[in-house]
This record gives sequence, structure tokens and C-alpha cells, in this order.
Amino acid sequence: MKYYSLMYDCMKGILLMTVLLITLGRCSTSQDQSAIIEKPVDQNKRLYNDILNELVTRHFYNLYLGEQAVEDLDLKYSIHATDTARYNSEIGKLRQRVEADTSQQKFICISNELRYGPYRLLRNFNADSVQFFSWIKSITANLSNNFHAIADSVNTAQVRYKARDFRAPTFKISRQFRNCEIGVVSFSKVFLDKLGEHGVLYYEFVCGAKCGKGEILIIEYIKDKWIINEHHRIWIM
Repeated sequence: MKYYSLMYDCMKGILLMTVLLITLGRCSTSQDQSAIIEKPVDQNKRLYNDILNELVTRHFYNLYLGEQAVEDLDLKYSIHATDTARYNSEIGKLRQRVEADTSQQKFICISNELRYGPYRLLRNFNADSVQFFSWIKSITANLSNNFHAIADSVNTAQVRYKARDFRAPTFKISRQFRNCEIGVVSFSKVFLDKLGEHGVLYYEFVCGAKCGKGEILIIEYIKDKWIINEHHRIWIM
């Protein structure tokens, strides 16, 4: 009798262990499936957004704050050219106001076409192409020795990301080419190094008939954000 009781306890233990293992297996499968269907972060989309935000808020003449407001500040502080602290304080207040009140935010337009360069302008200005390409090769030497791929990349417009793919806290993105109060900006394809932490791209910005510029940017991924390390101006008007 004791023998059958012992056998019963053993069988009961084995059954409970089997149920436990099956349950754990199902949980693991469920977790694996959820990991598979999770959408990956589009790193290049983040890259272009980070660079656009930095350009608009730091390098596009503060047009996102309103052209008239900035002109008034420039006129006010041009008499006191050394008083940059007060000027920057006023710019900071304008930024806070625009960020808080979206009705005051200005539009920028995104183009998927490179109209001016970077190489197209060489013919217009009879520039020394050998010297020009040597210069580009020198500023990108730390990224890669595949200069031909870099040259093709910065000369090819990025067409994957449209206006709907961009977001900004202090300005708006226009999906149509109207009300481009800040201007029109377009980007080349980006070339990244093997680690995907450094890159180079070209952009051009047009803010009027005689207002605009084109630059090659050396960029870097730091603390979960893309930043501009170097500006290399190609043209300005």
C-alpha cells in the first residue's frame, strides 16, 4: 500500500512539473512574439529631424521666431553691439512664447530636390573641381576612405522622408509649398561611418530671392541625439 501511495505522489509531482513547464513555455513564446512585432525605431528619420531642429533654431537667422520680431530686436541691440547677454535673453523669451503658443509658430517647407548643389555650382563659378573634391575628401577623411560613396551621397537628394515625417516643438512643417515663412530646406542622403555614429550630409536653405545658403555638415550621435559638429559652407546668397 505504501508503494502505491509513493508512486501516486511521484506521478502527481511529475504532472505538476509538466504543467508548470508548459505554462512557462507559453509565456516565453508570447514574449518572443511581442518582441518580434515591435516596430523598430527609424534612426535616419530621427537623424533628419534632429538636424532640421538644430538648423532652424540655431542657424537659420532666427526666422522661426518671426521675421519682424527678430528685426526689431536686431535694430534695438545694434546700437549696443556688445550687449549680447541681453539680446540672447530676449531671444530666449521669444522662443518660450512661440513654444507655448503654437498659433505664433512659423512654417518651413521641406523639398526633396537639390536645386543648387553642391556640385552644380562649380560650373556656374568656374571653380577648380579637383581642388573642390580634394577639400571635401579632406573634411570627410575621418569617416571613411570610400570617398566616391560620400561624394555620391551628398550630391543625391533624400526622397524617403516627406514633410509629414518631420516634427518640431517651436515651428511647423508645411506639407504644401505655400506660407513658407521660414523658407525651404532640402537634404542630401546621409553617409554614415561603420559604427553609425558619425556622418556627413549636404543641405540647402532658401529664404528669399537673395537669401539662402548651402553647407556640408559633419554630424555625430551623442546622448541619444544627432548634433552638428562642423559646418562647411559651399555657397551663400
